[in-house]
Amino acid sequence: MTARTIIIIIAIGLLLVPLFAQDLTLRIVVHKDNPNLSMNRSTLKNIFMGKRSSWPDGSPITVVIQKQGPLHEHFIGVINAISTQQFASYWEKIVYTGTGNPPKAFNSDAEVRKFVSENAGAIGYISDQNLDDSVQKMTIK
Repeated sequence: MTARTIIIIIAIGLLLVPLFAQDLTLRIVVHKDNPNLSMNRSTLKNIFMGKRSSWPDGSPITVVIQKQGPLHEHFIGVINAISTQQFASYWEKIVYTGTGNPPKAFNSDAEVRKFVSENAGAIGYISDQNLDDSVQKMTIK
């Protein structure tokens, strides 16, 4: 193969990458009337790990996750710094010991967004591309 052929192959490959890449930019979302629009990463982790169950005003938090998929894996890895298997095992232990209730789990961004939009204390995550005005995005400091 000539250098020109190799360059053409590489260029074609680079052009195809966006077709197969998934956007894993996620947004933490809350109900549109929720006044809590920012929090630090530690607090967010505590919420999703069941260690914090109420908002600053005392109202209950309902945690919503996605059942599986690349966005779920990304969220668990980035926010909680554990694998999805460790996350599942953690919640199995919490449920077994009776010390907490697991997050509500849905199959898609649309289902998470719908639940959050209909439940004032809910918090979840969706991909950036599926964010709309039915929910508010939360800023993580």
